[in-house]
Amino acid sequence: MIAVLSDPAVGGTFLTWTLYYLSGQNDCYSSKLNKRIDLTSNPLTKSNAHGFRPIQPNSIHEFNGKFDDLLKDCSNFDVLYFHNFSDCDRTNKGTTAQAIDTVAKNCKKIVQLSIAKQNSLYHCTYNKRHVTADKQHQNHQQFIQTHFKDSDQQWKNLNLTDVWDHREFLALNFWPTDFPKITDVHTFEFDHYCLDAMDLWTVFDHSVIKLFEHLDLSIDTARWNQWLEVYREWKKIHYQATQFDLYFDKIVDYVLTGKNLNLQPFDLDIVQESAIQHALIYQHNLNLKTWQLEKFQSTQQLHSLLEPNSHHINKI
Repeated sequence: MIAVLSDPAVGGTFLTWTLYYLSGQNDCYSSKLNKRIDLTSNPLTKSNAHGFRPIQPNSIHEFNGKFDDLLKDCSNFDVLYFHNFSDCDRTNKGTTAQAIDTVAKNCKKIVQLSIAKQNSLYHCTYNKRHVTADKQHQNHQQFIQTHFKDSDQQWKNLNLTDVWDHREFLALNFWPTDFPKITDVHTFEFDHYCLDAMDLWTVFDHSVIKLFEHLDLSIDTARWNQWLEVYREWKKIHYQATQFDLYFDKIVDYVLTGKNLNLQPFDLDIVQESAIQHALIYQHNLNLKTWQLEKFQSTQQLHSLLEPNSHHINKI
């Protein structure tokens, strides 16, 4: 049994499918159906790899049941995958940590998949990959009601409801790099293979070979071309978010200095735009004259709108 322990929503499903597919497996265990099922040769949907369903518990109760199932299924190749459990937060790490401890004692091969601190802006987006397109607005509003309900009501009472108002609300309240990581809940002081998520999203067609060598797995060369075709399509899903993360510091610098960079090719959503405004407010004590500014077009445009910040904040 191999275990993949991952940050939430960084590609653990695709990685798990890769371990099955490239190692030549024809089936995988379905804990939901309690039987082995055929392995798909292409797990992609429009926004993720969830056409493949991994053995993925989301609570300690589910983990205990699925882990017992895998122990009974020990004659076959299996991969257990999970990230921070849904009941896990910064004050409640126990259940996820408990599951990781169990994995460490029972699995000789463990892969940790995590985003490096400098790439945390990957998650800063309105469009969440695990949410269908028709549910994005509902998901966004639910997030606000969960974390910023009182502040949101204050803005509504002031009739601050236009798109530029909402962007500024997010810039003031939302911390763009504050997302859960698997390393928040465990120190990983046991033998494991570290795979950086940026590596997975960009150059995994090279680094997958090193991973398989570490796991003592042979790559089924007859499946390589099909896997490569799927991987190239899967990479495209992550392109917009990784480009935003890669160029974010340059965008902020160009806004400050007045150099011109066309922002339209980045296809920024409102959450990403708010992160730029957040950096101006909290790092430089500046803000933007954003009344009637529906879309960020260029850094030169934003530079012309700079003004001193008037909000009371704790500068970072």
